[in-house]
Amino acid sequence: MTSKSENKASEGIYYGNFAGKFEDSVASHDVAGNVYIMDKKTLFVKGFVYDGQAPGAVMWVGTSGTRPSGNGVALSISPGAAVEPLEKFDGTRDLTLSLPGNLEAGQLAWLSVWCDLFTVDFGHVLLANMLVPEPVTISGFAFGAHNIMSGPVTLKNEKTLIIEDFSYDGNGPGAYFTVGVGRPSVRGYKVPDENGSDKALDQPYEGTTIELTLPDGVTFHDVEYFSIYCFPFRADFGHFAIPEIPRGNLPSSLATPKPKKSSSGVNCETMLPDVFNVAWLTRPDAIHMIFTGRIEPGTYMAFGVSGSQHATSMLNADATVAWIDTQSNLPRAEDYFLRDYAQCTGVSGACPDTQFGGTNDVIVQGFKIANGTTGIYVIRKLLSETGDNKHDKAHTGVKNIVWAIGPINNDGIVSKHSHTIQGIVRLDFERTPVINCNELPQTTDEPKQEVQVWPPRILSGIPTRQFHFTMGPSGGKPGYTGTTGQVSWGIAYWVNGLLIPKLVLKRGETYIFIIETGNNPSHTASYHPVYITSDPIGGFIQNTEQERQSLLGGVYYGIDGNQMPSEGATGSFCEYTPIDTSLRAEDTASFEEYKANQLLQCEEPRVPGVFQWRPDARTPQTLYYQCFQHRYLGWKIEISDE
Repeated sequence: MTSKSENKASEGIYYGNFAGKFEDSVASHDVAGNVYIMDKKTLFVKGFVYDGQAPGAVMWVGTSGTRPSGNGVALSISPGAAVEPLEKFDGTRDLTLSLPGNLEAGQLAWLSVWCDLFTVDFGHVLLANMLVPEPVTISGFAFGAHNIMSGPVTLKNEKTLIIEDFSYDGNGPGAYFTVGVGRPSVRGYKVPDENGSDKALDQPYEGTTIELTLPDGVTFHDVEYFSIYCFPFRADFGHFAIPEIPRGNLPSSLATPKPKKSSSGVNCETMLPDVFNVAWLTRPDAIHMIFTGRIEPGTYMAFGVSGSQHATSMLNADATVAWIDTQSNLPRAEDYFLRDYAQCTGVSGACPDTQFGGTNDVIVQGFKIANGTTGIYVIRKLLSETGDNKHDKAHTGVKNIVWAIGPINNDGIVSKHSHTIQGIVRLDFERTPVINCNELPQTTDEPKQEVQVWPPRILSGIPTRQFHFTMGPSGGKPGYTGTTGQVSWGIAYWVNGLLIPKLVLKRGETYIFIIETGNNPSHTASYHPVYITSDPIGGFIQNTEQERQSLLGGVYYGIDGNQMPSEGATGSFCEYTPIDTSLRAEDTASFEEYKANQLLQCEEPRVPGVFQWRPDARTPQTLYYQCFQHRYLGWKIEISDE
């Protein structure tokens, strides 16, 4: 049997999975180079050649078709820099191309040297159906000598591993991290510690998450174990096996730059590449944080500690939310508790701590807006200083974290996120400081594409006497926001299969409202009683000026004199959900195209609520159908004499 070590010398440098050579589509420009997929966010071009003579040529990727087209995305050839026309390359330089936003290598169909000015492909490589290298998670240390143990281990790339919840008492003489083949022995390779030091391990670890990089010339394809080995006594204190992983399954180590040590004590991590970074500095009584994002006005950045000790969970999470107020152009920040996956009602949902009787333990210290990025500097008290143990969590030690980006509504309350964390992410708030952030790209001078608002949806109550209410996505800027001018929570009413249509009704006629928007008040995220009101925002239960509203349908007066949703205003729950979750409303040409990607799903048994309503001579001309519990879900009713 051939061992890993016997194959090592023949492997050479691994650049990633080979995708192919550039095919020179226009021979006069001499495009050449070998293209590799390094990981899901990075491409590598080895020995790139291009004469630099054409105006405006750029690296260009697309996700559909077997030939390059104008439907693509331009890539920068320098991390964090703006996209600029390609200069001359003579084959002596290599290019590392980072994919922006949520774009990943597995979605790509091709990479092209593309001239948008003349819509010409100068050379391309097809990328569809390529294997994309991914990190691999394996079992870590079982209980060993000197209290060695750990959680799972992630092989981040072919040379880097992350050990979670690592413990070791630090008392073993002359012990080192090592890797090798066969059994742990003095023939193993010493691995520098998490600080890059080659010294013996003389410090204890207590449930710490550490990231280590194998020495030069060694990859996980070359070794069979990872050990803590005592050289003076030739003793293996504990080890775990490195499985046989096919070459190409792990990302290339070239794709992940080595963390930069921080001389200032500041840590920094990228939450979303090219979009959102979080830096922090821990002091005895507070944690100082800077949120930096490429965000539009009216967008919040949120970061905090998971609601679960064992996983990343938004439910019961404790987060700091920061944004620039669009009215004053000044920064704001709030301490949030996520009691439920729902809009804030003051008693449930994603709300500031103050709405649950807690305290706001976040203070804004400063902000900066430049080159398309927004930075907000906040100080957050540590748990021992807040006195709010019910809603706050410790920002110390190793924690599962949460983050999100999304719109802030007109009340200064978060709406449903547009981007959020994927998978389980853990951070050590007290680690040796490193800067793990990539610089955010600068804004280019290219004009932003205006979002086209869908034409209004209208239901006439002359031929239509029944209106069937269900829930569904809000349609973003082309849909709810474009129609109403308000920021939505991310869901809205769909009536007779249309997203928030305007209802045009005739006085003196009786209309039937069929409701399937939820009937369980304890499930606030799916409980949306319908009522007819003069309030353009809704959420009667949250309104502090209830006496100023007219309530005309879907409600009754309880024995205590308070208005409540009538029985017919609630019913079983039906909701339109997207078939392809990657298709955004902004990427569709029409509401009809958007709806074609939605599937109506209903809870069983289906028992709709039903109530009738008849506008008369005293009914105002303009009213609204809204949710009794939540704001920003409904739209307009126009009353006509004709």
